[in-house]
Amino acid sequence: MIVGIYGGGFDPVHLGHMGVAEVARRTLGGDARIIFIPTGAPPHRPVAIASARNRLRLLRAATDGNPHYHVSAYECDKAATSWTIDTLRHFSAAPHRPADAPLCLIMGSDAFKTIDRWRRWRELLDYAGMLVV
Repeated sequence: MIVGIYGGGFDPVHLGHMGVAEVARRTLGGDARIIFIPTGAPPHRPVAIASARNRLRLLRAATDGNPHYHVSAYECDKAATSWTIDTLRHFSAAPHRPADAPLCLIMGSDAFKTIDRWRRWRELLDYAGMLVV
């Protein structure tokens, strides 16, 4: 099993997000688990329109009934800025995945184009593979 980490604003979650998640799940394998992680305080984007709680609620409704999809409040619960490197460190050490299940960071090509502006972006591959959709 591979665990896909799919972060973003999800403001609001829409069919494009769900399409990326399904392409990722199929690419990673039928038993892949996709963890949606809505950002709390995004460092590179304007402030979210919907509150973190509302985005979590809508994302949970959008993923309800799909056993491969899970939603984490990890970044929304943080008081500090959400950095992908910190999230990957958290999930690589957390009990959210079987010990032998590799992590894979899922992102759209729009996000990948600016990855060189991300905090400690060169270290991302120390914690997860990368799937750009």
